[in-house]
Order: sequence, then structure tokens, then C-alpha cells
Amino acid sequence: MLTVTHSIIRNNKADSVLGNVTGGGIANIGGTATVSHSMIISNTAGGGGGVANDAGNMTINNCVLVANYAVEGGAILNEGGTVTINNSTLNSNRTTLGWGGGIDNRDGATLILNYSSLLYNETMTDLGYGGGILNAESTAILNYSTVAQNLGANGGGIASYNGTLIIENSTLSGNAATFHGGGLFIEGGNTTIDHATLAHNVADNANNIYLSIVNSFTVNNAIIAHSAEGANCDGSQSQITSLGYNLSDDSSCHLIEPTDLPNTDPLLGPLADNGGATLTPALLPGSPAIDSGDDAACPARDQRGVSRPQGAGCDRGAVEAVDITSRLDYAYLMNDGSAGQGRYTLFADGSFLDEASGGGSWGAPAPDKLWLAYNAGYACDALLLGSVLPPDQVRGLRLCRDGSAARGLWQATILD
Repeated sequence: MLTVTHSIIRNNKADSVLGNVTGGGIANIGGTATVSHSMIISNTAGGGGGVANDAGNMTINNCVLVANYAVEGGAILNEGGTVTINNSTLNSNRTTLGWGGGIDNRDGATLILNYSSLLYNETMTDLGYGGGILNAESTAILNYSTVAQNLGANGGGIASYNGTLIIENSTLSGNAATFHGGGLFIEGGNTTIDHATLAHNVADNANNIYLSIVNSFTVNNAIIAHSAEGANCDGSQSQITSLGYNLSDDSSCHLIEPTDLPNTDPLLGPLADNGGATLTPALLPGSPAIDSGDDAACPARDQRGVSRPQGAGCDRGAVEAVDITSRLDYAYLMNDGSAGQGRYTLFADGSFLDEASGGGSWGAPAPDKLWLAYNAGYACDALLLGSVLPPDQVRGLRLCRDGSAARGLWQATILD
């Protein structure tokens, strides 16, 4: 068993006189590995510039994988194993052969992403499949995650070949493909899209979704919109099966259920920090996606962790509409030596989220008082009591309620 925590793995290379080998930073061959609160930077390999997992089980928590480089799988190569990624970011990783700029998931592997982001990853050749993720004859599941600003020849965001792909409460935005499928390129296999937003993706053919022959492709409560030019969907888009309550700003995606809204502008905001662990596009006031989703199939939370529904009904897409009251950049130090920093987003419904999508409730009983209380199971069930000091500071006590009796001080700067 391998455990890596609070470490920096940088500028390593996996190579040999016999040719390229895998795992520039970490190679897990048939074992069990956990990597937490670490940075994996500028490593190179034949496969998996940052990490290679070969028939093993790997969990990556609260990590950053940036500027890693490989022939395939710029940040991660997962061959026949299981990789679970939680609250992590893969940024600016690249491949030369063109398979999986961020992640190459292949040969019966399983990939699970929770509250994570793939940003600015790239496949560098005209053979490039999956600027963010290539899922080849494997299973990939995205929950509460964002795939944005990635580049590939086919499937700027994600390419899936004869695999199972599930995208729920997630966003694909601003990805680009030089050929097919700015957001998604799907050939064969089974794909499910549920309460997701695909927007602002661009390609020479099919800006958001390109389908070759598939076994199944179902979509419900999704938003597919805001292509730069051309159609949202192309290829064999007649194979798209709508389960209803979808919204698209053109008619190219075979959305034919009575509850679908084709040729409708969703009124989406840009990709931005709207609270939680990932960047998301908010629904603007007056959006037809607000309160018009399927209440019978409404998840308990949106991509950020905000409770659904917020209004008269569930919203379509990855993000539930709720006003943001304030944002605070915070830091704390406890008497047990633990410390942390991040951002609180306070919502008008009395809930808050931190940068890892942990959250709870908040209140301001007086203009100069503020409290935040984490839900059980997050951040030592902390209770924060603060005094507001003009013009923009908060300072006070932070108390753990999980039985540890840890206590300390916290402070924050009010951003808005």
C-alpha cells in the first residue's frame, strides 16, 4: 500500500533504454494507493506523465496535477484499474500522441470524478482524442465536476470510445476540438447525461456533442447551448434519446419530448466562481431553465452542493438558481496545530459552501455579528462565531463540535 500526503512530486521522468515507461511522478502497479493534499507538477513519462495506475486502486484527494507531459494520459493513465478523484484539479497537462490530455482511462478501467476540475489540458496532434478525458472501452463517471477549456482533435472535453460514460450535475464549457465534438465525441458504448450543462464548446463539426454509432445516449434535465457557430449536435444525433426536460438553443439535438425546450436561449452566465469546489455557469434572472425541471427526478444537490430545489421547482442543468449574498476569503489556526484557508460563499437561502463544497448554515443576528455552522461530517462540524470589523474584516472563534474539543481563531476578508 502506498500513501502520499502533503507532498510535492515534481520534475521526475519515467524512461528507459527499452522505451517509454509509465508513471512520471507515481506508478501504482496492481496495488492500492492514496494521494492526498499534494501537488504533482511537471513530470514526464510514456504514459501517465503525473500518475500511472495499472490494474490497481488509487484515490486522489485534494490534489493539483499541473503541467505534466506524456505520450498518452498527460496527467493520469489508468489501465484496467480504478481511480477515484475527489476535490482535485488537473490543469495544463499535455500529450504528444493525442490520447487523453488530462486523463487516459482505458482497457476496462473505472474513473470516478467528484467535485473536481479538468482545465486547459491538451492533446497535441491531429490524432488527439479527449483533450480533457479519453474513455476507451472503460467506465467514466463525473459527479459535481467541471471540464473546461481543454483542447483535442476529437472530443475537446471528453472522447468516449465503446465505453460507459455518466455525466451528472456537471459542466462542460469552453472546450475546443479541431475536428469533431467540442464538448463530447462519442463513438459506441452507452452515455447518460443527467442535470448537466454543456455550453460554449466549439468544433469544426458539432460544437457540443458529436455522435458516431452508439448503443445508447440518453439525456435529461440538461442544457446544451451557446455554440460559437454551427450546430450544438451533429453526426448520428438522431440516436439521442431524450428523457425530457432538456433545453437547447437550437434544434440539432433531437430533443422531441413535450417537456423539452429546443430553440430556447437558457440565459446562462459565464463560467465563474459561483460557490463550491468548481467553476460553474449560473442561470441568469429570467432563465427558462429556472423551476422548469423534472421534480420527480430532482437530485438533492446541484453541482456546487446547493440544495435542490430552491424555488417552485427543480432547475434544468447543473446549477440551481440562488442569489449569492457574500463571499469571504478565510483562514484559521486551531490549538491542535491544524490550519486552513479558502473561500466561503454565503447564499440568500441561509446556506454556505466552502471551496471543497463542504457547507452548512449561516446567519447575521446583528450588523456586526456573523456565524457559520458546518453540517455534520464536514470540517470537524465547526461552529464559527465572528465579529464584523469595518470596512471588510471578520474575526472570531472557531470551535469543533465533533468531540475533539479543538478550538481556535479564524479571520476573513469580505469580498462582496
